Amino acid sequence: MTSAERIICCIVLIAGGIYNLVCALSNRESFFRARSIKALDKLAGRRATRIFCAVQGIVITFIGVMVLIFPD
Repeated sequence: MTSAERIICCIVLIAGGIYNLVCALSNRESFFRARSIKALDKLAGRRATRIFCAVQGIVITFIGVMVLIFPD
């Protein structure tokens, strides 16, 4: 993977993680109407879904930062 490809992948990971985190914490209704989130929301409840999505956002952002810092 070239350095440009790595940087683009990291930007996408970091942006996706931040978006997931912000949507989960802001309780945005359109985010919770997405098909995959709606199923989780129905099974576990809104609070558990928000916690899961926030943790998922943090992990995705962390992976993007780590790949950017440590390329090999």
